[in-house]
Amino acid sequence: MSKKKLSKLLALYLPYVVIGLLATNLGEAWRLAVGKELGDKIVSLMDTLPAAFSNPLPSLHLFDLFIGLCCGAGMRLAV
Repeated sequence: MSKKKLSKLLALYLPYVVIGLLATNLGEAWRLAVGKELGDKIVSLMDTLPAAFSNPLPSLHLFDLFIGLCCGAGMRLAV
C-alpha cells in the first residue's frame, strides 16, 4: 500500500476512531450508574457522566470498548 493511499485512508477514518474512543466514556458512565431498572439507571447516569468524562483517556473495559465501537460505527453509517 502506498504512503499516499495510507494517509488518505487514515484521514478518512480517524474522526470515527476518535469519536469511538471518546464514546468509551459513555460506556463507563453506564457501567458506573447505580440501579437495576432502566429508569433508575438513566437517572443515575446523569450523575456519573461528569465522573466518567473527568478522565480524558478512553476506558479499556470490554463493555466500554464495545460501546465505543458501536458509536463510531454508527457515526460512520450515519455519514
